Amino acid sequence: MKDKITTSQYINIAKIAGVGLGAFLLFKKGGIVSSILSTFKGKTSIEVAEETKKELTKLESQGMRKSFGASQYTMWADQIYAAVITSSIFNPTDEETIYRIFGLMKNLADVVALIQAFGVRRIEFSTRGGGLGVQLQGDLRDSEILKLNKILSDKNINYRF
Repeated sequence: MKDKITTSQYINIAKIAGVGLGAFLLFKKGGIVSSILSTFKGKTSIEVAEETKKELTKLESQGMRKSFGASQYTMWADQIYAAVITSSIFNPTDEETIYRIFGLMKNLADVVALIQAFGVRRIEFSTRGGGLGVQLQGDLRDSEILKLNKILSDKNINYRF
């Protein structure tokens, strides 16, 4: 005699299938992560480092210098990453830390140096990586991005996320 599948077993199978389908749609079919990765455009950490180095050299030739040492930007990059990577329903993104750090930026060279220090880091709930802009755009709501951009524009820093 064959064992019958109970109603609760059917429900469990349906739950597992639903989670699997949801994960597939999220990661493969143009979901949130897909849109973040398209913004990232596949840049490697080496490419990000080269681009930011060129930008910093250009800004320095125009008389704009970084306001802080390299280790300071690295510390801030680590704090921003911790603010976005540990977010969940129970522990939301720490926007105040992000706003505080960007409030300390004095010029465009500071923002570029922060982007350089951030490099490419793993995107939350993904095996892929993204730079600072990708991380912020993927984690902050539109209103929070607007507030971040306002912090920069109020300081006459011509950079928008």
